[in-house]
Formats: sequence, C-alpha cells, structure tokens
Amino acid sequence: MKANSFCVLLLGFFSSWVPASAQLDFLQCTDTTFCVPAVSGLPRSKGVEIVRESFAPHDIRISGGDDGSASEMARIRQNERWSFKLRGPLVMKENFNLAMGFRFEFEEFNFENSEALEAPLLQQLEDRPLRSMGVGFYLSKPFRGNRYVIGRLQSDLNGDWNEGLGTWSDYLRVSAAAVYGIKVDYDQSFAIGLSYNYAFGQPTIIPVIAYFHSFSDKWGIEALLPARARLRFTPNASNNLYVGCELRGSNYLTELTDESLPLFLESSEIRGVFTYEREIHDWLWMGLNVGYRHYLGFDLSDSDGLVLKPRDPVLTTEVEDALLYSFSIFMVPPRRFFQ
Repeated sequence: MKANSFCVLLLGFFSSWVPASAQLDFLQCTDTTFCVPAVSGLPRSKGVEIVRESFAPHDIRISGGDDGSASEMARIRQNERWSFKLRGPLVMKENFNLAMGFRFEFEEFNFENSEALEAPLLQQLEDRPLRSMGVGFYLSKPFRGNRYVIGRLQSDLNGDWNEGLGTWSDYLRVSAAAVYGIKVDYDQSFAIGLSYNYAFGQPTIIPVIAYFHSFSDKWGIEALLPARARLRFTPNASNNLYVGCELRGSNYLTELTDESLPLFLESSEIRGVFTYEREIHDWLWMGLNVGYRHYLGFDLSDSDGLVLKPRDPVLTTEVEDALLYSFSIFMVPPRRFFQ
C-alpha cells in the first residue's frame, strides 16, 4: 500500500471535476457559497494513469537468522514497478463530493546470478512479484465560507494472493485519513489532520499537514507532510515541471520456504524527484521522472498490527541507494468541461 495515495485528493482531485457552472465559486470563498478546497494553478487531475518505473542496478545485503545463516549479499540487476490507476467521481454536489478509485501495482526484482541465491527472501523476490490491488473512496465536505473537510478510506490486498499463503485478513491493508482545512484566499489553502497508513512500512498513526500556495500563474508549492513536498512550475498550459521529495511505504504478506508462519515485508523509502509532464492531445498527457531513492527500511516482521514503537524485525536488509526513472501516460478531463 502506497502511503502517498491521499495526495490525490489534496492535489485538486475534486476541483478538476467541478462542472463549468461552478467555476466562479472556485475563485472566491464567501459566507453564502460553499468552499472549493483547491487553489489556483493546479493542473487537471489524472483520471486514468499507467506508470512504469525502473531503478539502476544496486546491491542488497540480507542479515538475519540466529546463527547468521540467512546473511547474503546480492546484486539487483533490474528492479521495475508497474501501476495502473483509475479514478472518477460518484457524487458531485455543491456541499458534498464523493469519488472512487481503483489501483493495481506490482514490483519485480531480477538478480545477477539468480541461480546462486541462497536467502529465501531473495529467492522469493526473484520468483514472484510484489502485488497490490485495491479500491479507495475519497470525500470532500465543503462548508459555507472558507472551511472544508477531506477524507479518504483505502483498502488493498498486498501479497501473492494466488499462492494462498494466509487468510484474506493477512493480505488486507486498510488506511484512512482526514483533514480539516481553511482556504485563505484564491491562491492559498492549508489543512491539518491525522492519517493511519504504512508510510514507514508498519501501520502507524501520524499527523498530516497540508499547504498549497500559488505564488503566480506559473509558480506554486504543494506540500502534504510527511508524504510529499514539491515546487511546481507551469510555463504554459501544455507543460508542467515539478521538483521535490516524497515518502513512500508499503507492507506485503510473504512467506519464506523455511518458516512456518507468514511474514510481512515492510518497505519504506524517501526519494528526490524531478518531474516533467507534457500534453499530447488535450485530455492525453505523458510524464517523465528522474530522481534518487534511499530506502529507510526493507525488512521482514512477524506482525502487521499497529505498534507505538518500532518492533524488532525477523530479517533486516541494507539496500543501496539507486537512481530512478519512470515514464507515465495519463488522461485528464478535457478542457471543454471547464468552458
């Protein structure tokens, strides 16, 4: 489960689907109109998106086992991630918006000299991808004036459910978030709240601070801490550029061949990314990312429950930092919807 899925809503998801007749309300918040949370300058939201992400070759070191027998170092020759996302509105009203999203993601690892791998975790990563599939519901409740509430509920199945390693509850990952916001003016909005997610690989409750500010028609900042912060530059209506950093986390059910109980792979990473998005044809866009990834954790645990302090992993790893690059193709609402 990716920790930054809540960013979708706070990056203007609902404002992108506001019908043209409501756009005048978007320009201001008054005591007689319902607030639209988004600020000026935000690009149209992504309704359908396909992403392929790759990482440069890098090393991984496994450490574990009572006698150290599980320790091993290997070279990851290829590490790729694919994702498909579909989002759309279910209810659109002045005082309430509800949207639904579907996502499917998987990650593959290929090692140099894979036939010589000894650690069960590395053997499993070579043999089968890490899969995640789920649905999410996103709601926006604006109030008259400049206040609003935004929430998200996401459920995913994480792991190789085709193998039947455990019960459905072992695969299920649920996350939720809610923020209360104030729209200062046409160009500026902020919100605070709480999130239950897997940003650090383990289920955790963390505070959320969101801040969006458009300095001009071309420059703006989008921050949803601790998940993401980035600077936006829009030279024209057909190009978007971003530079920033983001935190990603996930948790998968896995099972080693020499273990009797299922284990959970806790993955967490921080990355710096430069993004370029280019319009191909009105509603069809492409995106390119280049950046640098640093793993905060990539460990195995025998528990997936909520904890108040970090737990001792069953198996720990050290993953070398790596360059990343990705290509995406996505669809946005046509401009005629806003005319």
